[in-house]
Amino acid sequence: MSIAAAISGLCLAAACWTRCIQSSFPAGWTRVLLTAPVVALFQYLPVHFQAEDVLLVVLLSACLSWWATFKVIAMGLGRGPLRTSMTMPQYAVALLLPVTVDTGKRRCGSSLPSDGMQSSSLLLSFIAKGGLLSAIVYVLTSFSLSDMTRHLLYGVPPLGSAPSRPSAM
Repeated sequence: MSIAAAISGLCLAAACWTRCIQSSFPAGWTRVLLTAPVVALFQYLPVHFQAEDVLLVVLLSACLSWWATFKVIAMGLGRGPLRTSMTMPQYAVALLLPVTVDTGKRRCGSSLPSDGMQSSSLLLSFIAKGGLLSAIVYVLTSFSLSDMTRHLLYGVPPLGSAPSRPSAM
């Protein structure tokens, strides 16, 4: 059995465990303590991949060590996207992947587009953002740029530059 299959099986077992804990115990510190082994497992699993699999390690670390861990802790405290009304596959996907299940409720002031927004304007916005991203990638890969220009295009401050502080009035 490969290491990836073993990790997948452990992740599914952890999802089953958290689902059982959620349906058996009320929200609170008891539930958080009972899910502590899952949190420890999610922190431990990404280190089992080879250093050559950098992208896999980064993605697994982000999904498990960050998103899934916070979802388990939030579930323990009675918050977050994990619900007992979900089926087991829905629960596992909501826990192990960086997705949020739509509950059908919209909050006031949400960033979702209004019903009046046309799909053509959404498509135009998507095309414009894709074009801008393509242009930035082209400039970064095709030209020999100074460090300052490269950092500006990356969107990060260059090393050694102190963040500016607003002046007191």
